[in-house]
Formats: sequence, C-alpha cells, structure tokens
Amino acid sequence: MNRAAKDIATSSAILLGIIGTSFLIVSIPGSSTLQSVSSALSIASPLSSLMTLLIALTLFNKFGIEKDILEKNLDAVSRVFDVLTKTRIFVDTNDGSWHGITLLRDLRKGRLSEFGRYGDKIVVGDASVLGGMEKLSALGESIFMPKEIAICIEKIPAASIIFVKDADKNPQKYALIQFPDAKKMAFSVELGKEVEDKRVGLLNGRELKLAEYLQMFDDLYKSCQKWLKTNSSINLDLNS
Repeated sequence: MNRAAKDIATSSAILLGIIGTSFLIVSIPGSSTLQSVSSALSIASPLSSLMTLLIALTLFNKFGIEKDILEKNLDAVSRVFDVLTKTRIFVDTNDGSWHGITLLRDLRKGRLSEFGRYGDKIVVGDASVLGGMEKLSALGESIFMPKEIAICIEKIPAASIIFVKDADKNPQKYALIQFPDAKKMAFSVELGKEVEDKRVGLLNGRELKLAEYLQMFDDLYKSCQKWLKTNSSINLDLNS
C-alpha cells in the first residue's frame, strides 16, 4: 500500500471512530432510539464534512505537488541507470590480461564478483578517470536526486589523481582502471596545453582496494533499485 492509500485509510478509520463515538455519547438512558440517532447524526455530520475535507487535502498533496517532485525524483534516478548503461571501464589486473566492464549489464548479472581474486589490489587510474564519472557526478548534485542515492554517487568520482612512484616497479600490487570513452588528456603546465598523460596514481590519493571500488557501483545500483520499489504503488518489472 502506498503512502496516499495509507493516509486515506487512516483518515477513514478516524472518521468511522468519530461517528461511532457520537452514537455512544448521545445514547442517553431514557431517550428514544430516534432521538439518539438524530442527535448522533447532528454531531457526526459536521465532523464528517471536516474529515472529508482533510482527505481531499491529503489527496491534493499526494497527487499534486508531491507528484511533481516524485516525477523529478524518478527522472533523476532513471538517468543514473542511463549513465551506468553507457559507462565502460577497463581493468588491467597486471596478470597479462585486460578486463572490460559495462557497468549496468555486469551489475545486473552479478559479474563484478568475478573480480574477487583481484579484490586486494590497489586501484590506480590515469587521466581518463577524472572525466569518466563526470556525468554521474553531475547527477549526484541534482536537488531532485534522492539523498540515499546521492550519497552513493558522491563516493565514486575522483577529483584528483595522486601519482605513485612504484606503479611500474611493483605492478602486481595494483589494478589499473581506465575509462576508454573519456579523454585521456591532462593540462601540461610546461607546454601550456593539454597533452596525453600516461602516468597513473591513486584516486583522490587514497589506497582504495579494487573490491571496495567495484562495491561502490554495486551499492549505487542496489540503492536505485530499492528506491524505485519503495516509491512505486505497483510492482515494477525492471530489466535490471
């Protein structure tokens, strides 16, 4: 039962309780049944009108202003799925192979669990990481994004890459991630222009394990699913 239906049911129950109480109050010993009913109705009628007004205001609120906001919430959450659908990540686990991840598809299939044996590797990224989550980050800033989802989004984008010196000397320690659809250019102070920068570093300067990084996407995905199911009055048949 959705929130509007619960409010209507509660209001109706209160109304019936008031009418019933009215009958009990005016059931004075010695008075005729007709007089008691007439007195009760005289009390219940204005109360009934008041409760009807409250129900109408409830409906207006739920299906008026709140409906518009809920639609904007839904649009924001839907855009998260769109971004995840179009986002690809390449992972070099430094064992002689690359792994391609298409986020929404692989989240739906639970494929990210396949990276379990690489979970303790420290994530490093190149310049493409800075722009790889740009669209998702912008969605997280929307005032219509549900807070619980915005919190999940906030954890993912990288605002900086802090270069590490031993990435080449000790590659087995790291898992390199790249966003192939994002630009791999960085501004060079020496040249005064953007150039391709192949250096890699820690995301936001933090030693983040690959398992933690992938879990952030899974948390976001599940948070979106939960919000949709919680805020829908029907059983959603999502292809996700």
